[in-house]
Amino acid sequence: MKDNLYFIAILAPDDISAEITAFKQDIAENFNSSKALKSMPHITMLPPFKLSTEQHEDLNRWFLNAPVSVSPFTINLNGFGSFNNSNNPVIYVKPEEVEELRILQKELVNSFKINYPEIKATHSFNPHMTIAYRDLSRENYEKAWPLYEDKAYKAMFKTTEVWLLQHNGKRWVPITSKILTVAY
Repeated sequence: MKDNLYFIAILAPDDISAEITAFKQDIAENFNSSKALKSMPHITMLPPFKLSTEQHEDLNRWFLNAPVSVSPFTINLNGFGSFNNSNNPVIYVKPEEVEELRILQKELVNSFKINYPEIKATHSFNPHMTIAYRDLSRENYEKAWPLYEDKAYKAMFKTTEVWLLQHNGKRWVPITSKILTVAY
């Protein structure tokens, strides 16, 4: 039985995606950290998980029918942040706190846990759009972070959908979108 790798995320629109990818490219060229270039700019709602190929259609059905109460909302990106973990430092574009984002993540995780109890899904949620991680050495983090810590960056976009993505062996591919409908 073959397993597929999936995750659920909000994707940045093309124009903002290009801007964030430019930050990733800068980090790759100047600080020898290119792993973040392998995924499109996104905010993870449910981290990567594995399911068998046989469960693919069920997962799609669950995703499209997962109950969410959130209407389309605006995400404001404002500056940069970092997780200064000793083993794996991360630099990211920072979304401002917005209640709809937290509610959407919690509802997706709760529904996922009910439908796939065998898979560990966490409520831990720290929204971010990664520009450097995994292959960012401690030494290069110490050089890059001071350049990004106070760097100005502002962007905003309307979130109208959330995506189910699947890894094809080389990269993440969006396969299904769930449209956020206006709540009445």
